[in-house]
Amino acid sequence: AAEVLPPFLVLYICSCQCSAVLASAPDMALNASHHHAPPPPAMVPMTDSTPTLYPLLLTVACTTVMSFGRARSASLLMVLGGPAIVHSIWLGVPGEFWAHVLFGVVCVTAGAVAGRTGQLVSVPAWQGGAASLIFVGLIIGEYATVGLGNLKYVAHVLIYVSCLLLTLSATAEDMCERCCGLLAWRLVRIRVRLARVLIDPSCLASIGIIFMAHRHDPSDIAIMFHRVQSALLLSLALVVGGTAAASAQPAAAAAGPGLHTLHVFCWVLNGFWLLGMAVLLYLWRGRRGIHHTLYAGSDAGEAATLYFALTLLVSATAAAALTGAGRKELQAASQPELGCRAIGRDDTMAPLTGGAEGGES
Repeated sequence: AAEVLPPFLVLYICSCQCSAVLASAPDMALNASHHHAPPPPAMVPMTDSTPTLYPLLLTVACTTVMSFGRARSASLLMVLGGPAIVHSIWLGVPGEFWAHVLFGVVCVTAGAVAGRTGQLVSVPAWQGGAASLIFVGLIIGEYATVGLGNLKYVAHVLIYVSCLLLTLSATAEDMCERCCGLLAWRLVRIRVRLARVLIDPSCLASIGIIFMAHRHDPSDIAIMFHRVQSALLLSLALVVGGTAAASAQPAAAAAGPGLHTLHVFCWVLNGFWLLGMAVLLYLWRGRRGIHHTLYAGSDAGEAATLYFALTLLVSATAAAALTGAGRKELQAASQPELGCRAIGRDDTMAPLTGGAEGGES
């Protein structure tokens, strides 16, 4: 399944081609209707399709490789992706576009990982450590550059703190396994998973609550997008909490099929909504995207609902492809002994369920 081109990728490639055609046309008519003046000099030249097609194709590549690729291809993408993103920013692609894309790719990748394991998302210690350092740097940078005198900057710091705690939670199992012996690891793992029942949904819900009233972009369409993102994050928090509770059961190696599918779908839906926000609102300088080229004068509420309806359909198709790609791993994980081997463990949760060895826990 990882080698078959999924339907959602076809839709993305088509959108890339359409946006390239749109970007090649002058944007004079739109600006004349609002300002009766030519575009300002700082605006990305719309006659050059490179700043449009380049980031879109790179976004598709990142999403596809991180979701369906193997470890080697994902590592290669990490090595080449950073310089490519810096190069696109040098060409004029806004950093705000890449901020939404990167978090969107992370969410879609989390859905892919959940689709393969049927459990909460866990990352290796080195990946979690690198991501944690990035979030610590963002917190320090926010305080050093703009301070905490404005509530919107406080909101940014709280978002970074929530992401940091979520990253540390996802890394906890691997770190404990490396630091503890086999017997101690059997006792620690259940406690780590019980802690994640509270930490993971609380971190996601805190970000969703902040987005209820946070005015990162004061435009009407951006406010609608962030309100929808708030509802999606709160829904994801509920599903993650249910999955964490199911995974914390001593005899369970994975969540049930229904909860597992819903878990994957919520991650993918959040990811594609972020990717759509980047393409529709922040693809070009001045907080402009494909929405501002096609439907600038439309009602923000109606536009957001139509975009969300399309995102639902694309996300459902992608989630179905991801759960299908990971069905073998999930079938193995549904049996405690096979599941432990499928995720690289050589022990089971059986000693924690009772008996002379596990009764104390």
